[in-house]
Amino acid sequence: MQQSIKNIEDLIHFIEKLFEVDLSKLYVKRYDNRLPKCLRYLYALEDFFAKHDCKFETIRFFNNQFHLIPYASLKLENESFDIFFENQNNWRVAYHKNENAIYLSEHFELPYNTRLNNTLKEFLISFALHEVIFNCNYFCELPYKEINELKTKIKLHPLWNGKTMTDYAINFYTTEKKVLVMDGG
Repeated sequence: MQQSIKNIEDLIHFIEKLFEVDLSKLYVKRYDNRLPKCLRYLYALEDFFAKHDCKFETIRFFNNQFHLIPYASLKLENESFDIFFENQNNWRVAYHKNENAIYLSEHFELPYNTRLNNTLKEFLISFALHEVIFNCNYFCELPYKEINELKTKIKLHPLWNGKTMTDYAINFYTTEKKVLVMDGG
């Protein structure tokens, strides 16, 4: 299962292969064009898995640790609007349309105070893969040092090198046996 992710289409293709589902007919046009393309794809993906079971189990994207704001609750008419929140309401993330930037509020009730260095695409791919981890039958999360040791024992294929909200590296790898590996930074 060797591939690397460079864009949202690659992410969709990877998820399709990993969970053995046909995502060729994701209904992306249903979502408002004021949303960036990568965000429309994630809403379509979430909608697909809410309605379909895959051969392994029921998949629920953005319903484990990170929650995508429900599409109907988006405030698209505003200059910026919330897109994600953490499952314990510790933080939330907003997209600022005019700046094409994402902002973090480190407490659910505080204003947005930190502009993130990731692009929206990088942020969404990193968090989507992080959520995929919670939906895998088999996964492995290891510190960076142990990933290097593991690389000497089995063939790890780099999948995605991204950043989290705090700018530390978050890297994902796959194996030939469909195991998704994440280093925790």
